Order: sequence, then C-alpha cells, then structure tokens
Amino acid sequence: MLTSVPDFFGIPLSHVGLAAAVLVINMLWLVSVCFGAPGTWLMVLTMAVAAWVQRQPQVALGNGAIGWGTLIVLVALAVIGEVLEFVTGATRAKKAGASSKGSWAAIGGGILGAILGTVLLPVPPIGTLVGASAGAGVAAWQVELRNGQPSDVAIRIGWSAAIGRLLGTVYKLAVGVIMWILTAIVVLYPLMNKMTQKS
Repeated sequence: MLTSVPDFFGIPLSHVGLAAAVLVINMLWLVSVCFGAPGTWLMVLTMAVAAWVQRQPQVALGNGAIGWGTLIVLVALAVIGEVLEFVTGATRAKKAGASSKGSWAAIGGGILGAILGTVLLPVPPIGTLVGASAGAGVAAWQVELRNGQPSDVAIRIGWSAAIGRLLGTVYKLAVGVIMWILTAIVVLYPLMNKMTQKS
C-alpha cells in the first residue's frame, strides 16, 4: 500500500496530471471547432468527466474545484456559440435567397472545405477557416446554379454563404476561447493556491 504520492513542488502529480490533461484536451476541442466539429460541447463533456475524476481518492483538485456552477456556465456558453454560428450562417445565406438545399450544401461544403483547407494550406487555423468558407460558398453556389438560379444570384448566394460560414465559425471560436480560459482558471487556481501555501 502506498504511503506517499509523487509530487511536483509539493503538489501531487495526480492533480497536475488532471489539470494538464484538461487543458490539452480542451485545446484540441477548441481547434476542432474550425473543422465544424462540436468542439464546445466536447469541452463541456471533458469538464464533466474531469469533475467526476477529481472526486476520486488522491486526485481531487481541491474542494470540488469543478462544480455544477462551472458546468452550467460552460453549457450556457456552448449554447450561445451554437446559436451564433447557426444564426450568422443561415441568416446571411437566406437573405441572399438561398434555398434549403443550398443551405445544407453550404454546411456540407464547409466541413469538406475545412479538411481540404487544412491539408492544402497547413497554417492552422487560417487554412481551415479559408477552406471552410470557400467550401461553403462553392457548394451553395453550385447547388443554387443547378436549381435554376441565374448565375449572378447563385454567385451572390455562394458569397453570402462563405462570409456567413466564416463569421459564424469566428464567433463560435471566440466563445470557445472564453470557455477554454474559464476551464484553465478553474483547474489551475487550486494548484496555484497549493503552491502558494507550500512556499
């Protein structure tokens, strides 16, 4: 039976490991937002798992650092991110005269474009954002053109879909950054407190 736990400057490694894992994993989820993935919701899921893990013996970050309040705020922020992304993209495309097929094509094209953009222009997140916007615009333009829209109208719809996709992703990414900062504060503050008490 272990009588002591390995530590880092007086802080159990289990505490440090959990905090590091949360920060790294949530950063990956944040980047995934550029690809159209539900990164903000995956951040909420990660924090929910961390909240359970922290209550296990010799892992607790300190007096339930990740509590219901934190999870509720993160869920609220994730909802705000989704609403901003959807409303921005849909509103711009609809105002330009996009059909339902065109709107769905923009979503699919945005995801495919994000993947291609990342490969062809491997400068994250620039390549991903440019690819997603271009993919959304080209897909909406092509679908509307095949639906019988005049060329100039189809181009306008495609352009609006591209701008809407870009702005929607940027807004959601901004919300994701706020979420990541919040999670960083929640998991690092108890550790900083312990380090201060040890010094």
